Amino acid sequence: MANEALTAGVEAAAGLPLRALYHFDQADVVVALDSDFMQTENDAVRQAADYAKRRQQLEAMNRLFVAESNFSSTGSMADHRVRVKPSQIAGVLVALAKALALPVGESLKAAATTVDATWVKAAAEDLMQARGKGLVIVGRYQPAPVQ
Repeated sequence: MANEALTAGVEAAAGLPLRALYHFDQADVVVALDSDFMQTENDAVRQAADYAKRRQQLEAMNRLFVAESNFSSTGSMADHRVRVKPSQIAGVLVALAKALALPVGESLKAAATTVDATWVKAAAEDLMQARGKGLVIVGRYQPAPVQ
């Protein structure tokens, strides 16, 4: 079930049945929404190793923002972490998209949640500053529209 939502979400975004391959070693800013990409997501070992490569580069260290319901391995490494219910992840995504002045899909327009505005503002500012080198990953248990 979990991978079905991920696959459907990627297909909806790309128009083809593709598999997302994340390059954490190339990301200056990572935003993980209900995603423990270092331990429980698909390809976690490679993703954790790639992320760690950037944390070892003091002059070019990446930043990690995490929104999750339960404390995770990924959350323990976060520079900025906020706790939210799994059902609120869509609202966090919408708040982040609005802060970045990005369009929000019809299926997510109704998603609203109270989220730490400071967290959203900091994540959006870092993503804008890292333009082209930001990575937003959503956990595989989130529904396809959130992917």
